[in-house]
Amino acid sequence: MHMKKLLLLIFLIFIVALFNIVNADEYKGIYVSNNTVYYDCPDGQMAVPEEYNIDIKSVKILNDRFFVDKNNVYNMSIDGHSHFCMWQKLDEIDSASFEFLNDYYQKDKNFVYNSYNYWGWGPSNRIQGADVGTFQLLSEQYAKDKYNVYFAQFMNLKKVAEADLDTFEVLSEDNNYALDKNNMYYLGKVLGEAGEKITNLSLYNNLKGKIILKVEENGEAYYVHPNKQEMHFLPRPVVAFYVMREQGVGITDDNLEKIPLGGYCPSNDRPMKSCDKPEKYDFTFSNKYRGYIFLQVEKNGEAWYVNPSNSKRYYLGRPTDAFNIMRDLGLGVSNNNFDSMIK
Repeated sequence: MHMKKLLLLIFLIFIVALFNIVNADEYKGIYVSNNTVYYDCPDGQMAVPEEYNIDIKSVKILNDRFFVDKNNVYNMSIDGHSHFCMWQKLDEIDSASFEFLNDYYQKDKNFVYNSYNYWGWGPSNRIQGADVGTFQLLSEQYAKDKYNVYFAQFMNLKKVAEADLDTFEVLSEDNNYALDKNNMYYLGKVLGEAGEKITNLSLYNNLKGKIILKVEENGEAYYVHPNKQEMHFLPRPVVAFYVMREQGVGITDDNLEKIPLGGYCPSNDRPMKSCDKPEKYDFTFSNKYRGYIFLQVEKNGEAWYVNPSNSKRYYLGRPTDAFNIMRDLGLGVSNNNFDSMIK
């Protein structure tokens, strides 16, 4: 009996010790203790300098790098290389009107700021030309005012000069993407300039030209370009239609007829198969262009997708048709394989 009690006591001591170790290593960021404000730096806690004369009763912690009192806004700056910590009192910011919008954007009654710069705060954090009154977040990284659309990524902020302010929207399916009446955007750049880069060459070679679906998520669809090591997100019909037009290449009617028909021909009223000419099939040609999107340059720019699985062409038609066909022909991939493509 005594042995059981002893073992139980040892076990409880071990649990308490383990709990204390975990808590000791827990990162706190900014916190209040003993009537002052501290930050958990790599070398230990750092108190706000006494000369700042903070009003402890009005302290409000905004996130792990900012807090305010009734007089000022304060920031913890951290050097990304040496991890050296430094408190800053931001006298130029109006604390009464200061709003911490998110990790990328903040504002007061005078300026809008971009603060994803862990080391130092100064005039460079002001977003030049931003209109405080109309500034609004569109997502974590996209924002706009009456003059510009902005995209912030880590320590970089850019104005999306090509954006149409009236029609610009961030896609709810994936906030890295946005759309307006003229363009689609990825990470603040026109999609024609930058698809999502694929770094795994082996997986790219296995999947190029295919539509892939993230079957372990919500079936998100991506078009893997057949000769550029990148892929394009297809979250909704209008996006699929845009990608189709942007990534398509011109083809003559004679060459198009060399590719076997896998779906229907264009028609103003009903599906027809008049454009399918088996006597012209050229399987060497169709196999060469598996995964391509073709646009008929001698007609009205009708778009076709050559399915890599069977080397047949499918008419993409209207945005909804394009979206449905490209998803129907999609190949499921696991999250692990998808992540391996871009890491």
